[in-house]
Amino acid sequence: MASAQALNSGAQTIALNANLTESLTVAYRERGEFHTCGRQRHQRRQHQHYGTTTWALKASRTAVAVDAYFASAAAALTDGAGDNIPSSAFFIADNGGASTALINTVAFGAANAGLQLANVPITAANRSARAPTSWLSTST
Repeated sequence: MASAQALNSGAQTIALNANLTESLTVAYRERGEFHTCGRQRHQRRQHQHYGTTTWALKASRTAVAVDAYFASAAAALTDGAGDNIPSSAFFIADNGGASTALINTVAFGAANAGLQLANVPITAANRSARAPTSWLSTST
């Protein structure tokens, strides 16, 4: 004859520990258009790029600062043959605000070749968030 036994137990406490992998991503994309003039095809003299910053941060982080900068104020872009575009020819409009040239000194890059785009205080409410879109345009 077969016999069976029942085993009853109460709820048990389980402790879980997880490590959050931090991430911070700044992504820019170009919005390019071409204009034609006669038989020649010319690229627009003003190029626009739009970007967003996203992050997922540990509780110990208190702020996210995003700076745009170049290694040289006089030659932000160069072909190496003396044809230089200075950082002052690059403008950024952050979240629909006024366009501002990259002529400030920031944490990285050369003196007078940058612009702080954002300095966002981090709280429990935005520990994983997205900064407003910024627009970068170059006038050459």
